[in-house]
Amino acid sequence: MRRILFTWNYPEDAAGKLRYLCIRQGITWRAVPPSEDTLPLRRLKADAPASQAEDGAHAFAAPVMLFAGFTMRDMDRFSAAYKESGLPRVALRAMMTPTNSMWTVLQLYQELQKEHASLTGELIP
Repeated sequence: MRRILFTWNYPEDAAGKLRYLCIRQGITWRAVPPSEDTLPLRRLKADAPASQAEDGAHAFAAPVMLFAGFTMRDMDRFSAAYKESGLPRVALRAMMTPTNSMWTVLQLYQELQKEHASLTGELIP
């Protein structure tokens, strides 16, 4: 199954390093532009350009990662390599599920915010 990493608001200064990590692991990476924020997550396309150079901004500022097609073993491998690479921590992360695939990124963001706050007691702007 094809593994795709979708990101929102990922730091531009770390994007090259993330792209390289994804290539090394056979993962397709896509920075989702603001124009797609109202689409259900299942409708995101992996083959669109991986660039955030589009006008506009997302309705939230925090970075978000969504993993599609990943097994738990894939996640473990990616997480270890990500941590080892020194890339910036992204607190709001999720795997694509049948339930959240129907949501927009704003709905996903809100759910991840709630989950993060309940686990850590901290809010992410």
